[in-house]
Amino acid sequence: MEKEGLARAIDFIRRNCTLQIGKIVTDRHIQIAKWIRENLPETCRLYDIWHIAKVIGLLFGLRKKLSALAKQECEVVGDWTNSIVNHLYWCSTTTREGAGDLVEGKWLSLDNHLHNVHSGHSEAFPQCAHGPLRRQWLKPNTKLAQPNTVADLAPDS
Repeated sequence: MEKEGLARAIDFIRRNCTLQIGKIVTDRHIQIAKWIRENLPETCRLYDIWHIAKVIGLLFGLRKKLSALAKQECEVVGDWTNSIVNHLYWCSTTTREGAGDLVEGKWLSLDNHLHNVHSGHSEAFPQCAHGPLRRQWLKPNTKLAQPNTVADLAPDS
């Protein structure tokens, strides 16, 4: 069904528009990947980050890790769970293609951000892009405040 919808949409564009399709964003559907390879060989296929974030959350248990931390000794993490998952999405969607160091800098800024530190993150991402926030911040010496704990929540951990 998804593949058929894509095929019809591309056919419509080809018949009615003078657009050239240079890039296309889809989910990770196998049939769509094959169709694009066969019918749009010069087109760059990108994955929809929402689907990537969802898969990462499922495969790597980001929400589960955060929930476990909240139950152990850091209850405030429970209040941050949605924001942390959204931060992963934000890191990818607000960064130009090929700027991996910036994506990494944004992701690793999370540790500072959770402790109400919004500047001095890294050379690639020196400060947060948001205005003032009223949140419950993490305190030093909690489980999540330990070195590398936030980085360990990253999808490749």
